Amino acid sequence: MSRITVLGSGAWGTAIALSLYRRAGHQVSLWAHSPELAQQIADARENTQFLPGIPLPADLAVTADRSWDAGHQADEACLVHWTSASVSSSVKSWSMMILLASVKAAAWSW
Repeated sequence: MSRITVLGSGAWGTAIALSLYRRAGHQVSLWAHSPELAQQIADARENTQFLPGIPLPADLAVTADRSWDAGHQADEACLVHWTSASVSSSVKSWSMMILLASVKAAAWSW
């Protein structure tokens, strides 16, 4: 089992996180761009805005914490999926954290 963070909680990011959790049994964290969205997803255990009707397991973590010290330093992979509209602001806030963290693999898509 690997620890994996998916940055981007749109439909595609949520689906990737859920697939990694269900099919491969990984410990997955889903990162949302805002604390409000993260709380909404965590409370509903569903991404009602971008992937309605698909329940999320209780132990699939949902966060908006921008501190890489929030337990992600030991992640074995970081998958990033942002819309092109949010890439600039998201990359500015995350790029250095990802480069400095001890993530073994990273994949980007937008």
